[in-house]
Amino acid sequence: MYPGPYDPYYPMPAQQYDWTCSVRTAWWMLASIGCPDGVEQIGNEMLNLGIVTPAYGLMDASGYGLAKYLSEKSGYPCDNQSEIGFEELKSGTVGQYPYGAGGRRWYHWIGVRYWGNDVFEIANSAPGYKGVYQTLTESQFYDLGPFSAVWLMV
Repeated sequence: MYPGPYDPYYPMPAQQYDWTCSVRTAWWMLASIGCPDGVEQIGNEMLNLGIVTPAYGLMDASGYGLAKYLSEKSGYPCDNQSEIGFEELKSGTVGQYPYGAGGRRWYHWIGVRYWGNDVFEIANSAPGYKGVYQTLTESQFYDLGPFSAVWLMV
């Protein structure tokens, strides 16, 4: 287990390859609780386990495999929800725990830092992709969804 506590402000560097958004999201979630492993190590582990591929990115859009990996890697329970609504995500524990979320029409995964000022503050490894930078509005959520989510319970 990593020391925690969760740091929602932990920086998210830009991804180098279009298929690595879920790798960056996993890395950010782990780094935000003190995991010292680099993004390359996380990416190699996820590749070797078949969670991601260069051809398709994350192989299971529900986030199940990602949640299993995060739980095993961190030692903390991690859960996923294959389809999560805007209000459900907003009223959950976002901001208390590291969250990742992926939009099916967006074909992209992000870290979700917290809810504030009527937007989700996000850790986006591809700022500007489909018009989304470091915040996600309700209309963007619906345009780019449905969304799946994973969260570490630290």
